Amino acid sequence: MHNALSYNSQAIREGWAKQWLAKAREYNATVERDSGTISELQSLFAYLIEDQPYQSLETKRAYGYQMLFYCDLTNDWRVWPQWAEELLPTAEPADRVWLLHGLARYYSEYDRYDESSAAHREGIQLCHDERWVDDARLARYWLAAHHTGLSIVLQRQGDFAAAIEHSNLSVSIFRELGETYRLAYALANLASGYERNSEHGLAIARYHQAISLLEEINNRFELGMVHYSLGISYLFDDQFANARQAFERSIELCTLSRNTHQLSNAYYGRAMLHYRLGLYHEAKEDMAASFREFRKENRESPLVDTAAFPVTQGNKYLFAGALYVKSGEIEIALNYLDRAEELYGLSEANLTHLAKVRANRARAFEAAGDISGDYRAAEASFLQLIATGQQLRAPSMIGDAAVHLVRIYRKRQASWPEWLRLGRILGWRGTHGLVVGLGERVKRTVRVRLTK
Repeated sequence: MHNALSYNSQAIREGWAKQWLAKAREYNATVERDSGTISELQSLFAYLIEDQPYQSLETKRAYGYQMLFYCDLTNDWRVWPQWAEELLPTAEPADRVWLLHGLARYYSEYDRYDESSAAHREGIQLCHDERWVDDARLARYWLAAHHTGLSIVLQRQGDFAAAIEHSNLSVSIFRELGETYRLAYALANLASGYERNSEHGLAIARYHQAISLLEEINNRFELGMVHYSLGISYLFDDQFANARQAFERSIELCTLSRNTHQLSNAYYGRAMLHYRLGLYHEAKEDMAASFREFRKENRESPLVDTAAFPVTQGNKYLFAGALYVKSGEIEIALNYLDRAEELYGLSEANLTHLAKVRANRARAFEAAGDISGDYRAAEASFLQLIATGQQLRAPSMIGDAAVHLVRIYRKRQASWPEWLRLGRILGWRGTHGLVVGLGERVKRTVRVRLTK
């Protein structure tokens, strides 16, 4: 790759820019037929990133438009602000609409949901601008893309009904335009909305539709991602054999395409399956593989040197912490939980994320108390978690903490006054959450035993 600093003249610089732009356009034009490998992408788009500061505004715009497809395909938007911040102030509506799309996706990955939603909504308005009359198809394309992006934001904010509505709009438009690749992506996003709304059957059906379309165009990148997501749906629907098949197909596809980000996710998914089945050694091996692929991704990525996917990676460290608590390796568990909190801190992570870290720390302290006989740290942590659950109006969080407190009180043979005091702290909601939590634990245990 040519180093931009070694160029001797603007003419040479522009000549190389044309050649690399041609390669990027050729790649993006064929992405629907065969997505190649991540290494091919990295060698191509690393040049655009390195050379961008030395080019004219027009060339930067052309670079940015091609870069958009790289970010969209790999789902890694860390580089996008360096394009959007310079180009947006003078951009015409036809350019502003895709610049906003990339910026909104970047905001979404860092939990900046209000900013992401605002950018997507502005993009939707721009797609109805009268100045688009000479390119109605392109306007429809970006309208659907913004509906897809807005659905992602709404899902993460918990507004599943609105998210599903926007996903259905994007599916309808991409089907109308005959955009097979984008239609498959929109269907997968719709499936995600159903999954988050606990409609597992609908989610599984939409994922299979997306897979059929992606197989038609041989897009291994998205196939690897969708099989991982399908595995998650099967896992949450307690279809463990199907979940294993989906995760292992994802691992196979992501290995072929050298898609380290999705490969990391696929190992993580299989680790969660092993955890549910009580196979903790296998789960640890999968998490070690997941972290190995994540580290490899950061070494090989041509993007800027900041943590990728802080919330997603935070979730993995959070899960690893829970896994090591379960196997009694408390010090390792606490280290993973500290790392999870650190990664959440890189985004505008909400209280729910941090509450999950606190919940697992409390479980770690309980496990340590089983060894030492001192449960004071665990009790204080679970009481704090109940207060957080009341603040978030999260009965499941309150119920889970209550279940652990009851267990601790039984183990240390608490006095009747202590039991009465706990009852007053829990109140009606906490007691109801306790009953529900105990019921759910019994159901999960029975389902897992029947599956084994």
